[in-house]
Amino acid sequence: MQFETFVSLYGFSLCYPANWMQSFDLGRALFSSPKRSGVLYPLTINTVQTNSPSTTALADQIRRTCLKIDGAELFDEQTIQLCGLDGYSCSIRYADSAPAPDDSSQSVSKQALVLALPLHSGKATTLMTFNSELETFATFNQEYVQPMLTSFQLEKEYRLPAEGYRRLARDEYGIAIDFPKNWLISGLDQQNVAFRSPKQRWQIDNISLVTSRREGAHTLRDFCALARSSFQSDADAEVIGEHKSTLGGLPSYSIEYTIVDRLQVLNQGRQTLTVTSNGTLVNLTTLAPKDKLDEYTPTFQAVHENFIIKSDALP
Repeated sequence: MQFETFVSLYGFSLCYPANWMQSFDLGRALFSSPKRSGVLYPLTINTVQTNSPSTTALADQIRRTCLKIDGAELFDEQTIQLCGLDGYSCSIRYADSAPAPDDSSQSVSKQALVLALPLHSGKATTLMTFNSELETFATFNQEYVQPMLTSFQLEKEYRLPAEGYRRLARDEYGIAIDFPKNWLISGLDQQNVAFRSPKQRWQIDNISLVTSRREGAHTLRDFCALARSSFQSDADAEVIGEHKSTLGGLPSYSIEYTIVDRLQVLNQGRQTLTVTSNGTLVNLTTLAPKDKLDEYTPTFQAVHENFIIKSDALP
């Protein structure tokens, strides 16, 4: 069997069958198989930043979540070791409420193996769930689950967020952003994420990250031209400077501008644009009231300097 490698921006990797399709849903990595029509996602991986959770706390949390599933049977709970990490695993039998593959009204009996691993001294936790039809789970476990778990590895040079910062990873685009942990995530969808300082009185986002992919080859020059045209069409915005820069190890271009918001407050911002090797257009914008910009500048600089672009998205 041939395998591909999934590399998480939280500092670990896992091999999965090459014919499985990979997709993402707001931070969760989802893997679907063309041969397992009765299970939508044989594997899901959800990794979040945490504050030193114990294995006992992880077990309690997963146990409570699993028991909320109607008719679920929780069994085979145990502490595990994977790649030198102490974690927790359990198995669940349940009846899926979705229609059976043959479109009959009967529900499908399934079994899941759930593994939780604290990463990097408890600074993050990854939750892996392996799903299969109940009657084929033993074969699924032997042919797929065990080889995937054996392939699990930690990156040796993983860099944790600085003190006082959290990390939001977008594995689907191969990027990650560190932001102050006391800031509000004011917007989040598949392409956009925005952050707002608790000191921000007006309803503007102080940091926003827009990621997208467009068909065809787009160069950094093309991307900058699109950005300039958007400023030209906005009567409240004025470009005050442009310069070359870097972002996550990639050449980038920065556009400095001022803009008047709906409350007639003058704000000053910076758009930093780059294009990764996998075709992702990245626009990192910082914005603050012009008379308070000095208060925000150290945070904005830290966000730019610690921005991560995964190695396979670099040239």
